Amino acid sequence: MTDTYTPIQNEALIRIAEALHEDTTMDAVCVLADGKRVTFTARVRGAEGEVIPGDPVQQYLIGSTSHDGSIPFQIIFSPIRVVCQNTLSAALGLASQQKHRHKSLSIRHTKNADALIQQLPDLVDLKRRCFLGGLDELRHMASRPCNHVQFRHYVNTLFADQLQGTINDVRGDSRTARPRVLEDLPAWPALLEKFEGRAIGSDLLRGSSTVWSAYQSVTEYLSHEAGRSKNPVEAARKRFESLYWGKGSELLTAAHSMALSI
Repeated sequence: MTDTYTPIQNEALIRIAEALHEDTTMDAVCVLADGKRVTFTARVRGAEGEVIPGDPVQQYLIGSTSHDGSIPFQIIFSPIRVVCQNTLSAALGLASQQKHRHKSLSIRHTKNADALIQQLPDLVDLKRRCFLGGLDELRHMASRPCNHVQFRHYVNTLFADQLQGTINDVRGDSRTARPRVLEDLPAWPALLEKFEGRAIGSDLLRGSSTVWSAYQSVTEYLSHEAGRSKNPVEAARKRFESLYWGKGSELLTAAHSMALSI
């Protein structure tokens, strides 16, 4: 580390929670990766709404830090409730997008870290008033119809790198090589099943066959099923790592952006 590096202890997150006790309600505290990363999620009071009837979203304030240098001391405003590694990844991925960077604050591990706490009360009030803008994005997804052709295009674009090249119809026989198609994507059966009504929340009929349901099909797959391992614990570990550091995080960010463009 450089001479200016100063470790930021977990107490800094506690001071943030104490400073915001009038504006937020603590929701969850997580210790991840054997203590290497610590995060809390707090509900911002007066910042909630429904995407569709029965599908509420809430503005959250997420504080996080690391003790291995993997993430900075950071505050994020997000509709994602962080209760595990994958939802922290989704929130961080969303905050990293250029148009969402105004919704996060980060400070390197220096002696200036306490300055972040002094900015928070005014910032929380601003984000409460701006919450409807983010909610409108999600409602836009729910208002846009999405048929099977559009969903195929959405998934095909999102997983384009996995569909490059050729595949042999007969394993090991290059004479049967052909371009890859969507049905060759390992994730496709699960994604299609969720989009067709077997995803969590599919009983909310106004959210079915929409861009919102297409986006939720992808996020549910990435956070609950992605990864290949015979050991379910190992599969979950790899899924969490991907959603935090790897391809899963990139896919979550891309899925959100692509959904808004449909």
